[in-house]
Amino acid sequence: MAILELKHVEKGFRHRKRGDYTSILSDINLQIEEGEFLAVIGYSGSGKSTLISLLSGLTTPDAGVVLLDGREALQPGPDRGVVFQNYGLLPWLCVRRNIRLAVDSLHSEWTETERNEHAEKYMAMVNLTEAADKRPGQLSGGMRQRVALARTLAMEPRILLMDEPLSALDALTRATLQEEIVRIWERDRRTAVLITNDIDEAILMADRIIPLTAGPAASLGPEFRIDLPRPRDRKSISGDPAFRRLKMKITQYLLSPECRRMESAAAIAADKKRTAA
Repeated sequence: MAILELKHVEKGFRHRKRGDYTSILSDINLQIEEGEFLAVIGYSGSGKSTLISLLSGLTTPDAGVVLLDGREALQPGPDRGVVFQNYGLLPWLCVRRNIRLAVDSLHSEWTETERNEHAEKYMAMVNLTEAADKRPGQLSGGMRQRVALARTLAMEPRILLMDEPLSALDALTRATLQEEIVRIWERDRRTAVLITNDIDEAILMADRIIPLTAGPAASLGPEFRIDLPRPRDRKSISGDPAFRRLKMKITQYLLSPECRRMESAAAIAADKKRTAA
């Protein structure tokens, strides 16, 4: 049984003045298996962040259902940790205290020493021990994202949800953090979902890739299984024929009319009306 599942999920918004409904995601069916690393890839504005919000419980579907362990998940919980695009750090707190926010909220019964040791463990995991007493303003963008990652990992969620966490970083920092995230994931193989618009990143990190079609009313396309052996080295797989074939297939799908021309019912009706005229 899937650990996290979406069944016929629809999500959109209703215009305040006009009153009409615009679909963001339409008929989303997704099964995420325990221990897998899934990447969802798609265009900007296609609804990727909305999908993460649904998986995390930060928003509820307009139709359909989100299931966690086979039961309807109606609200967020510590079993699903989210790493967002923006760091979300409190600027007046040091690295240790920003990570402690998550620890304190979940383990108020622990002693001060136990909470510090727990925070130290995850600071070390993302190589931030030496920056423990620095504030966010003293850190680079990559280091801030490490703090955000460590804070989420310190919650020890069963499912790690990542909403384009590396998109704002330079290429070298992004590559380093990709390797760090995979290294951490391989320690205990907790379920991970990565939202990205980078095909190379998805192939390097994930077990399975599912494209999200262009919106409005975006839906999920066909899945692509990644059979490249782990650990994956960026230099070696870039010249691998299997890597190049897989990248070409995903690129071709993302550029196909099937993926790019997803229209709302209103747009289709307008097309038919114009054609009839």
